[in-house]
Amino acid sequence: MLKIFLFILGFLLSLKAYSQNEQKDTIKVLNVVTIKAPLLDAELIRSPYSIGIIDARALANTAPFSLLPAVNSIPGVRMEERSPGSYRFSIRGSLLRSPFGVRNIKIYADDFSLTDAGGNTYLNLLDPAAANSIDIFKGPVSSIYGASTGGAVAFKLPQANQDMLRISTTAGSFGGFIEQTALDRSKGDLSIGIRQSYQQSNGYREQSALKKHYIQVTPAWEYAPGNSLK
Repeated sequence: MLKIFLFILGFLLSLKAYSQNEQKDTIKVLNVVTIKAPLLDAELIRSPYSIGIIDARALANTAPFSLLPAVNSIPGVRMEERSPGSYRFSIRGSLLRSPFGVRNIKIYADDFSLTDAGGNTYLNLLDPAAANSIDIFKGPVSSIYGASTGGAVAFKLPQANQDMLRISTTAGSFGGFIEQTALDRSKGDLSIGIRQSYQQSNGYREQSALKKHYIQVTPAWEYAPGNSLK
């Protein structure tokens, strides 16, 4: 009986050792994968990126009270104004989990970031008439402005290339009124641009009145051909 037990035990141990020797390790160590978002110097029509551009002509054809008509003309972009001066900005559904404000989008005025470290962007700090053009980056190309972004918006401010003075006023319904002044001066390598505006509105419902004073000063120094300090 003892011999039979030892025989069965030895057979089971040899079978287990054989099965372990037959199994092969299928785990493979992969090489490091680096994902980059290169900024290619190419024409827009030849660029593989999804970029929307709102030029000065499109901005001039919209009302000076708001940027909504111009921004909403870009596919995949949605801008809302629930009340005067209160904005929502969405690129490819970036606001699905946010009931208000701006989420996962970085916004710049030239090289100055309007988005703080917490991801909040205060769009009401900008005057709709102060932008010369708007570039909207959708998808992975927005990573050139930082990681974890669902999109990026770059407001291009006008440059003071020549002396100019412009004053305009506009009035609308619900007590809407806006006054805007633009002054540009340049001398040699130095230039300065000043934008001032005053906007007010009674709103179309209670608790939605708006009164805003805005001033923007953009000095520039071209210390070398093609290089400037703003």
